[in-house]
Amino acid sequence: MLIKDNPAAATIAPAAAELLGLAPDRRPIPGHRHARIFPLSLLNADNHLDHILIYAAGGLTACSQDILRSLR
Repeated sequence: MLIKDNPAAATIAPAAAELLGLAPDRRPIPGHRHARIFPLSLLNADNHLDHILIYAAGGLTACSQDILRSLR
């Protein structure tokens, strides 16, 4: 997401900061202001992961939400 040769890097960098906790120069953002990911097993008692919960105290931009929606 933070590759310099990526033409969309200007729009992806803020999303990377929210999701990964990294600044555009790949340094950690202080204060743990990134999304937290909680794997869950809700549907069956088989302990297989079937959901994830994303918690972001500061909210997520539309770009970050689009990235998460695109995951399968």
